[in-house]
Order: sequence, then C-alpha cells, then structure tokens
Amino acid sequence: MAGSVVKSANEAFHAHFKLYAALGLFEPDTEHIVKAIEALKDDSPESAKRRAVIKAAQEEMEQERGALGTEMNVTYDFADAAVYLDDERAGKPKFDTDAGLHYHESTYPGFRLPHAWLGTKIMGQMISTQDLAGKGRFTLFTGIGGTAAWSSACSEAEKQIPGLQVACFGIGWGLEHTDILEMWSRKRGVQENGAVLVRPDRYVAWRCDSLDAAGADVAQKLVDVLRHVLGFSERVNGHAALAANGHVSNADDGLPACRISRR
Repeated sequence: MAGSVVKSANEAFHAHFKLYAALGLFEPDTEHIVKAIEALKDDSPESAKRRAVIKAAQEEMEQERGALGTEMNVTYDFADAAVYLDDERAGKPKFDTDAGLHYHESTYPGFRLPHAWLGTKIMGQMISTQDLAGKGRFTLFTGIGGTAAWSSACSEAEKQIPGLQVACFGIGWGLEHTDILEMWSRKRGVQENGAVLVRPDRYVAWRCDSLDAAGADVAQKLVDVLRHVLGFSERVNGHAALAANGHVSNADDGLPACRISRR
C-alpha cells in the first residue's frame, strides 16, 4: 500500500506541473499569467491544444482525488501461510480497471471479503457480509446444500483446535440469510454448496468451490486448512505442531502462545 501511495503521489505531482504549465502559471508575471488564462477562451489551434493538455492533466490527477483502489486493494502476500491457495487452479484474478482508482472485489484467498447486502428473518432489515465476519473469529459462508456439512465441519474444527471459533452462515432461499439483491451470488466465486472461509481480519483465507471439491471428509479438509492458516503444519503426539511462520506453540495444548512479527 505504501508503494502505491508514493507512486500515485509522484504521478499526481507531475500532473500538477502539466496543469500549471498549460494554464500559464509559469509566466514571468501576473500580467502574462492573466493573458495566458484569458487566451484559453480563444477559438484557435494553440488554445485548443492547451485545453486538451489541461483535460489530460486533470484525468491524471484523479488518482489523488478518488484513489479508492489504493487503499482497498491491499492483499496478503500470496506466498504467505496466512491464506490457503492449494485449491486455486486459475491463479490470481485479473481486472481491466485501474487498480489505483477502482476497488477490485474477489473471494480469491488474500483479498478482502466482498461486501454484499443480505436479507434477514426480520422483514426490511438487511445486514452486510462484512458485519457477519470479524469479531475475533473465523467465519464460513456457504449456501443451499452446504449448510449441514459445513456447519458440522466448523464444529469439528473447534473441537480439534482448542480455542478456535468458526461461525458458519448459510445464504440462500429459506436459510438464515437471503441473497435478497443477488449481490453475494455475483461475488462469492464458488457454487451454492461451496464455502468461503474468512479470517478474523475479514480477509478471505480459503474458498472451496463445492462439497465435492472438499473431498470425502469435509470436516478434516477444513481442519487441515485452518491448521495451515494458523501456522500448524501437522499433528505431533496429539497436538498441533509448529510451522515456520512465526507462531510459538505451547507444549501442553498445542496452541500458539504468540505470533512474532517479522516486518
């Protein structure tokens, strides 16, 4: 993000100079500056050229006025163990719009959880996927055909990894939340009975296209993914073992006692 901010700031700096030059602000005195600005009204090739330069400079400066993407497109390093990519076949999504100006939504692991308004059991009341996620625990979103299996898998994961919390929400007709505006179906990136697992910081940790894609043991698949994301690579003597991503384990319960930040 810091690199993007510096890059856009430098580009805007150069655009400002183009704008000032086209306006005539670099003329030697006030009298010449006023004449240069007045000349912009002229119906002449020279004035038309200057107006075109001003328009182009203003478009370049859009980065400093509305660079939503610079802040919202911050993603996890895709080599980081904080997300699980083994089930991704197509690779990181590509977008046609400017990444500095436009927010690129995706459930690809490492991206922010997309916002989608959902209907609730209270008529007229909606809630965002963003409000269901977070709260210091993992969140799993699924849909019709997947709620029973994924809810059971979340419960099993909580049993196998002490201290872990995974909230499971079903989205679809007749479920706890309805995709009333069809926003989630356009953004989820998986089938109805698939799953999108979200980290406590509201970034996508993993997604599974369908129950079939999860394999015969859905619960064990989810547990394996969570161990990877939490930094536990395997089980040793009944406890979660250390992974080399900064977690320090308690020898008695296998839980991470702290996370060492290497920035």
